[in-house]
Amino acid sequence: MNKYSEDIKAYIDTHINSMPTPALIFDINGLRENYNRLTSLVNWEIFYAVKANPADEIIHTLGESGASFDVASIQEIESCLNQGISPDRLSYANTVKKVSEIKKAYEYGVRLFVFDSISELEKISEHAPRSKVMCRILTNDHNETSAWSLSKKFGCSDSMAYDLMLKAQELDLEPYAIAYHVGSQCITDIGWKRTVKTACKLYERLEKVGVKLDVMNIGGGLPVRYKDSPNVNSQDLICAIERIIDKNFKRYNINPKIMAEPGRYLVADCSVLVSEVVNTSQRREDDIAWAYFDSGRYNGLIETVGDSIQFFVDIYGKENDLDLQPYILAGNTCDSFDTWYESTYYDLPKSLTYGDRAIIYPTGAYVNTCASRFNGFDVPREIFLNKL
Repeated sequence: MNKYSEDIKAYIDTHINSMPTPALIFDINGLRENYNRLTSLVNWEIFYAVKANPADEIIHTLGESGASFDVASIQEIESCLNQGISPDRLSYANTVKKVSEIKKAYEYGVRLFVFDSISELEKISEHAPRSKVMCRILTNDHNETSAWSLSKKFGCSDSMAYDLMLKAQELDLEPYAIAYHVGSQCITDIGWKRTVKTACKLYERLEKVGVKLDVMNIGGGLPVRYKDSPNVNSQDLICAIERIIDKNFKRYNINPKIMAEPGRYLVADCSVLVSEVVNTSQRREDDIAWAYFDSGRYNGLIETVGDSIQFFVDIYGKENDLDLQPYILAGNTCDSFDTWYESTYYDLPKSLTYGDRAIIYPTGAYVNTCASRFNGFDVPREIFLNKL
C-alpha cells in the first residue's frame, strides 16, 4: 500500500525540523490522479462534495479537470464562483435552506436544488422558479455499512418522493432526479444494492405517469484505506456499483444518466497531517500510557469520534522501531473530549517523547473543514504541492 506520495515524503524529509505544526501537506497531483482514475472507470457526471475539503486549490484543480460541484451553503457557492466555476455546474444539495439562501443562489444563477419535504419544495418553487429539482430519499445505512450514517436527518420515503415529484411538476419546477446517499466511507456494495433497487422502482412508477427523470444521483460514500480498513479496494467497489446500476436499469427498463458526489474518495489520500508530540505520560502505575499531540478532535481530527475513522500514525524517524507499547492518543486542549479514540489503542515506540513528529494519514478530507480554534490553538496550516 502506498502511504502517501513521494513528493509529500520528500517535502517532509526536507522540512521536518523547521516545519511549524500542525501542518497539512496536500499533493495536488494525487487529486488529479484520483479524479482521472474515477472518470476512466465510469461514465458518471462528477459533482465534488465541497464539504470534504473546500480549499481554493482543490476547487480550482477539479474545476479545470471538468468536475461539477455539490455545494451546501452560500459560502460554498461563492467559493466555487470565485474559482471561475459557472453556476450551471453547481448542485445546491442541502435539503434545508433559508429562503434568503435560495434567493441568493438563484440570483447567482444556480438552477439545481435538492429537497426532501413539501415545505422545502414550496420554498424553491416560490424563490427559484422553473429550477430543476432532485428529491432525496432515505437509505438504510444507519452505520450498518458505513462509517457515518447520512439518513438520520436527510431524505424522505420513496412513496413520499413519488408524491413530491408530481407536486414539483404542478409547481412548474422540473423534476430532474432522485438523490440518495448510502453513508460516508461505505466499504461494501450492500448499501447501493438496496438503494439502487428502491430508486429504480420509483423511476419506473414515475415514468408510468409521465414524469421521466433525466438523472439518478447516487451520492457519495466511496471509501479510502484507513487503519481499520486497510484492504479497501475502491476500484473494485466502483465497478461493482456500476454492475448493480446496469442490472437494475435493465430490469426496470430505465436509463437515466448517473450523477455522483464523491468527496472523501477524491481528496483523503492526497494529504498527511504532521503533528508534534507535546507530551507522554503514564498517569497510574501499570496503566496504559498517554500520548498528547498538537492535533486533536477540536483542530482537525473530529472523525475519530466513536472510533469511526482510524488514521494511520507513524512517528518520523522511528518507523522501524519495533519496541512498541500501546498508547491512548489525545490532543492538547483542556477537554477530555479531545481524546482521539474511545476504545482503540495505538502501538507506538516506547521511546516516544515530546518533540517527536507524527505523520498522520490519510487526512485530506474533513480535517481543516471541521477544525476550530478551541482554547486558542491554531487549525493546521495548509501546504499545497504541485500546484500549476
